[in-house]
Amino acid sequence: MGTDPRFLDAVIEVNQPLWDEISKEHQTFYKLSEPFNTFIKLESLLYSLKQQYRPILVPFGPKIFRIECLLAAVSHYPSVAVWRVSGGSAMDPIDSEASGEVHVLQAEFGSQLNTATSLQKSDI
Repeated sequence: MGTDPRFLDAVIEVNQPLWDEISKEHQTFYKLSEPFNTFIKLESLLYSLKQQYRPILVPFGPKIFRIECLLAAVSHYPSVAVWRVSGGSAMDPIDSEASGEVHVLQAEFGSQLNTATSLQKSDI
């Protein structure tokens, strides 16, 4: 999660019905400031799940989490899908202000679509 503790509190509150359905050992959190670590968590989870299931990622939240999901899914292509969900036209746009923090995740791909040859942590 980000550096503003109000964001985590708001996420937990708005998703409380979902949290109530998921056991604590299946809940995890991530830090926006550590995109590589989040990618590794996702990739590991997908590797385990795809042995028995066809995982689908539905990345709500920050854009960097979406790219982490896409990168993790492409490394398991075609076994993992990523779905886009939107509030649609029923949702009113809101003004928001960026925190000013910059986080980078660099990826290099080989000649095959399903081969992520290198992912590395980068700092600015």
